[in-house]
Amino acid sequence: MNQSLDFHEFPEAEYQGRYQRARGLMAEAGLDALLVSEDNNYRYFTGHLPPTKNRPTLFVLPLEGSPFIVAATYGSAAAKQMSWVQEILEYEVPLTAEDLREALAGAGLSGKTIGTEAHDRFFGAAGMGVSHGEYQRLQGVMPDASFRDASELIWRLRMVKSPLEQECLAKVCEITGRAYQRTFGAARPGMTESQVGQVLVAAMLEEGADLPTQGRPGPCAFLIVDASRPLGELHAPTEKPLGAGDLLHIDTGAIYNGYCADFARLATVGPASDAQKAQWQEVRQRMDDALSVVRPGNRLGNILVHWHGVGLDGVEPPFVGNHDDLTMEPGMVLALEEIIYSESGETYHLEENVIVTEKGYELLTTVDSGLYLIADD
Repeated sequence: MNQSLDFHEFPEAEYQGRYQRARGLMAEAGLDALLVSEDNNYRYFTGHLPPTKNRPTLFVLPLEGSPFIVAATYGSAAAKQMSWVQEILEYEVPLTAEDLREALAGAGLSGKTIGTEAHDRFFGAAGMGVSHGEYQRLQGVMPDASFRDASELIWRLRMVKSPLEQECLAKVCEITGRAYQRTFGAARPGMTESQVGQVLVAAMLEEGADLPTQGRPGPCAFLIVDASRPLGELHAPTEKPLGAGDLLHIDTGAIYNGYCADFARLATVGPASDAQKAQWQEVRQRMDDALSVVRPGNRLGNILVHWHGVGLDGVEPPFVGNHDDLTMEPGMVLALEEIIYSESGETYHLEENVIVTEKGYELLTTVDSGLYLIADD
């Protein structure tokens, strides 16, 4: 192995801090270990990106003792390069309940209480790396162990971003903002939505993104030009040309070091009409009012626009309706968004990303939030 290559996403101290915080919550919840298998939860604790979903990779954090990774024989070398975790237990595919029992029992976890992601109320357990059948069998082959849901515990950790995570989120918002400016600057009447999308993808990569978007349909993002296209329908770019008076809506975000931006900006094709300016000003005022309540100690439910967390997932907890009663904490990164549907059918959407700070908030989406102009040269 080439020791001169460093593939670690963060210093070891970052992960040790995450383990310390997790163990504090585990002790309060009466958990002896966490068994983590969802892709981004696993990455959060290890810094390793599993190669494929057909070779599950898991992380186990005991309340006492050293953490360890369970990885397929093919792929364990990458785990050693990318993660600071010292102990990596290998298995031969396919992963079975017996493999997991052996790993857990070897760590002294037989008969212990183990937290899993099996009942994540936000993602509906769809993201567990362990197959449902083998997870059920694991409970059968470890009858003395108690398996309990720890999804909210893990989300409580991920909701509050460390300084290094905040730096990544600030960086990805800068990358996305510069790409938006370049895209609006390069767009011309007559270009198709797909052509605009291609400009945006290229600009994000050229500005330093690891990936150009969060994987939404189409080549790049939500792009809305046709004012009659309802927001609930698919908003992938089409071959429709930009026409005078159209409203171009981009709502997406680049990915940098695994962390996502998620914010929206608008442009008019040709000068904005008085009605368009008025609608935009109303959206802007509502956003300013919502931002005014973002500060530590306030309930998340006090935010009077739609909101959600942003991090390794473009949309993650805290989430409106699910976590209204939680109080805002320094380090939470939120996406706030407001939408107005005009009588003409146009959708006016503004979305900003912010970090909750000790005294209020820091705006991450500092790129101009006014109506951009797409015009002929």
